[in-house]
Amino acid sequence: MKRVESSLERAVDFIHSGRSFVLTGHERPDGDAAGSVLGLGQALYDSGTGAGMW
Repeated sequence: MKRVESSLERAVDFIHSGRSFVLTGHERPDGDAAGSVLGLGQALYDSGTGAGMW
């Protein structure tokens, strides 16, 4: 479990270190891909981080 926590902490630190991100889905996106991009984009927006979604 400690390894998962360490990976999550690194991901959170990476996100907090950035000012803006570009989020993309895969080619011919399905509902899961679109929902993931929109959900992460909204979370970044809510935290004050910019996000471009394509």
